[in-house]
Amino acid sequence: MSKIKSLFLATKTLAHHLSRELPKGLDERDEYIIAVEDYLQSRDRLLKEILQEKPSFSETDRKLGMEVLRMNEKIEEQMEKIQSVISADIRALKKKRKTGQRYENPYEGTTVDGVFFDSKK
Repeated sequence: MSKIKSLFLATKTLAHHLSRELPKGLDERDEYIIAVEDYLQSRDRLLKEILQEKPSFSETDRKLGMEVLRMNEKIEEQMEKIQSVISADIRALKKKRKTGQRYENPYEGTTVDGVFFDSKK
């Protein structure tokens, strides 16, 4: 099997995996992200091998390459969506933690009430 076909299959597998929704559970989410990283690493390895060889491509290899490029655009969009979901979850977690800390120790932070700034030196 040609390396272009291997790259096409790896890209197709990654696209199929990313088409599934990001799991809500932490363990399932970790497995999902690890699988994405594995697929990306295998694609990266195949791309490097193809670039090092610089072979002449047949017409079918060119068509597969164009299909890989089209799938790559969809993959990038899906990964951006996943990244935004994960970023929103991280922001929510930080806010939750900060609120919890305020609840546990409400007098820890400084307040601006009763603060006087002298304008003279």
